[in-house]
This record gives sequence, structure tokens and C-alpha cells, in this order.
Amino acid sequence: MIYHQFPCRLKKVSLSTVKRKDLFMKTLYVSDLDGTLLRKNETLSPYTIKTINALTSSGLFFSYATARSLNTSKKVTEGLNTHFPLIIYNGAFVKDNVTEEILIANYFEDDIYEVLKDLFAHKIYPIIYSYQNDIEKFSYIPAKATSGMKAFLNSRKGDKRTNIVTTESELMYGDLFYITCIDKPEKLEPFYHKYKNKHTSRENYRLKDFDHQKKSKHLQQQVEEHNVNGRKHRIPYMY
Repeated sequence: MIYHQFPCRLKKVSLSTVKRKDLFMKTLYVSDLDGTLLRKNETLSPYTIKTINALTSSGLFFSYATARSLNTSKKVTEGLNTHFPLIIYNGAFVKDNVTEEILIANYFEDDIYEVLKDLFAHKIYPIIYSYQNDIEKFSYIPAKATSGMKAFLNSRKGDKRTNIVTTESELMYGDLFYITCIDKPEKLEPFYHKYKNKHTSRENYRLKDFDHQKKSKHLQQQVEEHNVNGRKHRIPYMY
């Protein structure tokens, strides 16, 4: 299933009109980031920043929902004045934008370990996001990393969440909430079909293309994301 994202077109607004706070007080406006609020180079235009900041300072309730982490979200939205909670990791967490406190958390249930063991048995070793002793980490086994994983990890150099491990048990340690698999389509596709309908009928699938040249050093590959909301699963399959 292909999910098309269309660039956001912000209508020019006279600053005099945004002073009418009564128009905004009962509605919360939520935007996606990549492919919507952000430009192709993963930045906000000066006009977008100016317009949204003018609206929020006049009473507009604004936030965003993204597959990104809080770390990368804040980097690409620098200059934007929004103090409302943020939806990150495709809804795995809702966090306070100021204190960064977790307001809503959706962790994997215990059956995720069977999924992981199945992946390991077929030589698929994902990047696993978790909370360990109240600290957010993403763990991976360098010796098992595919070329696509290495490219992704290279784009995260210096990230304080990085947690290098050597064993499967270490990889599965902590409270797990997000899994990223990066490999050849023919290797991952059987697992996509195997698990996409297993847990719930409420799924959302997205196929997104990242162009290495046009998307600021992103992976030159396709990304399949599988979100199982009813059972609190977040499993992105990244090709």
C-alpha cells in the first residue's frame, strides 16, 4: 500500500486577522513533518516559521505528529514556537515539548519477543528502540548490520541514544517500543505479510521513498512501516 504525502501549502494570513483568538481556542491543529511541514531539505522555511509563530502567539493550538524521535524532531523544527505535547515515533509516545516528560507510552507487549526470535532465526537483526533504566536507547549489533543499516547509523553518529551490543539478549533488553529492520525487500517482505494482520484489524501501512541525493543524506531505499495500534506495536520495515 502506498501512502502519498503532499507538501503543505500555507495560505498567506494577515497578522491582523490572527489576533482573533476566539477562532482558534477550541481546535488543536496537528501537522506531519516530513513531506508536509518540512521542505525537501528537511528544514522549515522562514515563512513557515514566521506564520506558525504568529498564529500560536495569537492563541492557535499547534503541534505535530511524526515518525521521528524527539531528538531529530526538535533539530528540524528549530525556531518553531510550539509548547503543546508532541506525538513521536508514529504514536509510540506523546511527550511534553518543554520538559520532555512522557505523557503517553505505548510499549510492545510480551509477544514481540516471538517476533524478534523469528527475525533472528532468519538472520535479520533490527535496530531496537527501548527505555533502559529510564534512558532512551537504540541498540544494534554491529557485526550483524547490513549496508543499509550502516548508512542509517552513520547518519546518527554522535547520537546519545546509541547502544552497541553483541548478543541477541542484549539487543532485546529494556522496555521495547520501536523496531527498525533494514535489509533487501525480498528478505523482509515475507515477514511483513506474516505479521501485518496477526494482532489486530486496525493497521496503518506506509511506503515511503528516501532519495539519498535529494533528502539530505537519507537512505537510498524504500521504507515500509507497520503500525499495529490496537496491540501497541510499532514495527517499521525499512528496505
